Amino acid sequence: MFKTIAIFAITGLAIFSLVSCSREGQSKSAQNKTEEANVIDVNNQYCPVTSEKIKDELATSYVYEGKRYRFCCASCIIPFKRDPQKYIQKIEREEKAHPNAGEHMHD
Repeated sequence: MFKTIAIFAITGLAIFSLVSCSREGQSKSAQNKTEEANVIDVNNQYCPVTSEKIKDELATSYVYEGKRYRFCCASCIIPFKRDPQKYIQKIEREEKAHPNAGEHMHD
């Protein structure tokens, strides 16, 4: 009898936990969509870590303080996270050196 009650109790807790996590996940998903809508694309054309021109097919990005920064590869995000201000300043210098880098020509 005790085993049966224990099994029902454990099963009930497991189901409650799954439902609770599911609702929390849905809430976080909606919050992430709202936050994503408020993100500003910096649209930097040069990787702040390597200074290489970013190839769109290989590019990755990272959001820091509401701004999305682009990188030539995922491994460049690690040094950026260690010292974001250093690399943000580098992006700003690149923008001054290449003011039209983010513009695309249309026919």
